[in-house]
Amino acid sequence: MYYNIVNQMGGQAIWRRLLAVLAGVAGKHQVSVSAVALRWVMQQGGEAGSVVPIVGMRGADHIQDNASALGLQLDASDLAAIDEVLSEAAGPQGDCYSFERGQ
Repeated sequence: MYYNIVNQMGGQAIWRRLLAVLAGVAGKHQVSVSAVALRWVMQQGGEAGSVVPIVGMRGADHIQDNASALGLQLDASDLAAIDEVLSEAAGPQGDCYSFERGQ
């Protein structure tokens, strides 16, 4: 499934650029890449905070990592760097349900 997402996004090169940008933002804020990604999703709701992702955890060590996203606030330069890469991405398109069904 993840291979298909990478391909829909535009291939390995853009995927690696996104991961590099996320890693840079994570280093700046001293959090994990996953915390940055989680916070980015959370901030898509704007000031109202209307986007609340459902987060899964495989172990207790994920609790602190996920909690670090709550105290993180991505600034304008963080968002611009992430959005610059995403603006060049081809996809994926549609909702996750249609993608998982192969549509």
